[in-house]
Amino acid sequence: MKIFSKVLIFFFLLGLFISLGVIINRVRIESSFKEVDIALDYTSVKSLAQRYGWNPLTLLERFKAAGVTSVILHEETLSSLQREGKASIFSLNQIKRQLQFDFFVGYDPPDSKLRGPSQDIHKNYILSDSSSLSEHLYDFLSLKTSTLPNKGKEGNLNIIEVEGNEGLLEVGVGFLEEELREFSKLDLDVIISPSNRGNPNDLAINRLFEAAKVCGVRKVVFEEEVLGHPKYLLATLNGLKNKGLKLLLVEFSNLEGMQLLSSQMPLDTFIRSHQITEEEIEKMDQEMAIEKLLRAVRERNVRCLHLIPFFKGEIDLINLNLEYVRRLKDGLRREGFRIGTENTLPQIKTNNLLLFLGGLAVISSILLLVNRIISIPSRYSLFIWATGATISLIGLLNRVFLQQFWVVISAIAFPALGILSLKVVSKERSDLSVLAWCAKNTIMVSATTLLGALFITALLSESQYLLKVKEVWGIKLALVLPIVGTGMLLYLRKYGFNRIFTKPIGAIQLIELGILLSLIILLLIRSGNYEFPMLPQERELRTVLEKLLFARPRFKEFLIGYPALFLAIFFLSRGYKSIFLLTIATLSQVSLVNTYLHPHTPLFFQLLRSINGLWLGMLVGAFLVIIWLALTRINLTRVGKIEAW
Repeated sequence: MKIFSKVLIFFFLLGLFISLGVIINRVRIESSFKEVDIALDYTSVKSLAQRYGWNPLTLLERFKAAGVTSVILHEETLSSLQREGKASIFSLNQIKRQLQFDFFVGYDPPDSKLRGPSQDIHKNYILSDSSSLSEHLYDFLSLKTSTLPNKGKEGNLNIIEVEGNEGLLEVGVGFLEEELREFSKLDLDVIISPSNRGNPNDLAINRLFEAAKVCGVRKVVFEEEVLGHPKYLLATLNGLKNKGLKLLLVEFSNLEGMQLLSSQMPLDTFIRSHQITEEEIEKMDQEMAIEKLLRAVRERNVRCLHLIPFFKGEIDLINLNLEYVRRLKDGLRREGFRIGTENTLPQIKTNNLLLFLGGLAVISSILLLVNRIISIPSRYSLFIWATGATISLIGLLNRVFLQQFWVVISAIAFPALGILSLKVVSKERSDLSVLAWCAKNTIMVSATTLLGALFITALLSESQYLLKVKEVWGIKLALVLPIVGTGMLLYLRKYGFNRIFTKPIGAIQLIELGILLSLIILLLIRSGNYEFPMLPQERELRTVLEKLLFARPRFKEFLIGYPALFLAIFFLSRGYKSIFLLTIATLSQVSLVNTYLHPHTPLFFQLLRSINGLWLGMLVGAFLVIIWLALTRINLTRVGKIEAW
């Protein structure tokens, strides 16, 4: 058994050394990954310019001076061209009804000039006085419509006849090269947003990317739907790869086809992006919007901010939005970020040998910790270790499975083992000494959990997790199982298996069970990437903590978990083991390790959040212990007075 213990210690230390090396490399890369792109939606710029009678390009130049580095350009449609007065679209019947107007005086319907008389109600006519625009539209419509369009000319008027119903107006017709060149003159990066309407085929997709690349476009974002989904995703994939285009991953957007697309592209082509939608911006003031954007950059490796201007109110909206961009730029710089467009994360990948040894380190560490709590026969320990080694070896055939398997095991085992290692130590201590002893044991329990967090961090320190191209599995399981498992194991150790079904459950136990279940349900509801309704006071407290501590600790850590742990350790020093408090205390360790299950958050921020949660939680816990000691003394004093009387 001694030899096997040495083997476990060897693999634990080896894994620790390897993990630290991987983490140091990650910190080095994250420290240089500081360039943030401020991208402005051009459709919104045109709306703002139209409201105040500005030239859109002149207004865009003002935004560039304020700090904008990129412009997001949505694919043109026949509808958008008609709104901007660049083209007019009429059905055959509309033209015949309007022949009496000056525009059509002495003008025969286009069908007579193109194909002869026609009464087909599905025929539409696109009129433009720009030959280049007409040629551009004809090229795209030839690729996107089932029937080849026909074209002709009447004086300076260019005419395209195309079949289609009402949906024709929303068919994407590419990007206008004149606009792309104007943006290039302003030294702005262009991010194109292609439309998937009108069933684009592989030829249309290739034509779109080819034209965009010729004009210097380097980045693409999909907003409503992935281009080519569902039939022509391969064409989109090939277009992005062959043209060397970067792809923006918009946070919290669950676009169909994106997972398949992202799994096939090189990881150094992705950029995490955040957008405040038009609906959201309507409910915000400038302060809230800036803080939300800064939080996305600070906490979630977002490196492209997609801005929608403010349109509410009757004040000078142009200066309001210029100030918005300037304040955002200044806020980013204050937090150590640079403004620019070179913002792709270098590719990081752990080799298979390190991954295999990482798995051995996890199982070796768990066995060493378990043997500190209970003595396991050597043959069982050897079997568990051999099973773990076999899983690590076979798991190399599927790297993602192997990484996620050991991550989930670590997230479940280490928090529970930290709590279960606590023992009753009844000893008389002074008030100051007992507080120090509680603090020391709280730190020791957290250190056990942080050991698991260290292995988790090393296993997830790859680009696919840092960019959140791959999600971490079993996060909700890792939230619940340690709490439930720790409570059950503590109960078993106290009462034994035989008494589980025979021991009567009292009113206090039912209340405790109800509180635990409520906490677990709340924990599950409030985990995930969506906004949970909050009281204004809670939102204000979050903002204050962010400003004071930079990395705001989780409420469940410093207001519930750590205080419960501190109190539970205090009662252990008095010879009493509270299963209820220790089970609640597990929440602190679950939340601690959960921080590291979100690798798209920079490691420095994760560590700072953990430290803030720990010291604040111990402070609250110490305060509760002091109150308990004070109340105990008051009670003893009253008893003494009664006895003396």
